[in-house]
Amino acid sequence: MTINYGDEIIRKLNCFYDFAQKQKSSFALEFKDVQEIDLLGLLILYKFLEYSVLNKCFNNPYLLNFESNRAISNQISYFGFRDLLDELKNSKDSDKQYKNLQINVANDFIIAPMALLKESNSSYYLNNEYAKRIESYYKNDKTNTMIFTVFSEMFLNFWAHASGDNKSIIVAHGNQNYVEIACADTGQGVIRSITEAYPNCKRENALQTALTKGVTSKKNTNHMGYGLWLINEIVKKTNGKFLLQSEEYCYDNNRGKTKFRIAPCWHGTIIYVKLFLSKPVTIDDIEQENKVLTTLKINFQ
Repeated sequence: MTINYGDEIIRKLNCFYDFAQKQKSSFALEFKDVQEIDLLGLLILYKFLEYSVLNKCFNNPYLLNFESNRAISNQISYFGFRDLLDELKNSKDSDKQYKNLQINVANDFIIAPMALLKESNSSYYLNNEYAKRIESYYKNDKTNTMIFTVFSEMFLNFWAHASGDNKSIIVAHGNQNYVEIACADTGQGVIRSITEAYPNCKRENALQTALTKGVTSKKNTNHMGYGLWLINEIVKKTNGKFLLQSEEYCYDNNRGKTKFRIAPCWHGTIIYVKLFLSKPVTIDDIEQENKVLTTLKINFQ
């Protein structure tokens, strides 16, 4: 259950959508063969289990070999999902534990689960807790600016597109060499947001449109339409990884190799970013490079 098998995880759990409000009996998920789970796999699992509880998919479902699987158990504790999943396993809403999510730092790694509440406390945590933790750990102005920029843009995008999901979270971890950040919601999603804002845009082109500089689903607001475009540019320049998935379409940017593809349906949006930190870049670097490229005078004769 890792990023390389994200499609397979989503495909196998897609049946949850068909069971909404049906309270199916005798349902079990078997985890004995899971050998590894990472940040994104854990987040996808959490969101599917949460969906099943909120939409009354099952009646007393079983999670077999879940607690006894050491690979899963270790990562659940490490990434701060223990209390969230404990409530969901008992078919209870995780609202209480969701609101209690707190940033944690352990073993010289940043581990930062946080509720994406569109309230003043989220802005406080973003501008104070996150920024301070990043600055104190990396101690490099350019690295700090790059990481905080990606965090901020991911926050803003989920606030813009996650309508219908009140329990989105952002989770991250990293070391001196890299940082990875993931968000997932089961709300309106990027594709629906873009096609509603741009009626002439076809669904299969919505992600490409969303990644275009100056495109925003929040017209007549102060949104500049830089968010996803900026994340994508930073990832390209740092040779990192960026995955954007909404409904049946996905965009992959893996070390500068990009592609749009059809994917197993995800009701909402997934964003995953991995940044390598050896050569950090900021928006000033990107804008300066774009400015140079647009002003070059080339004589092809």
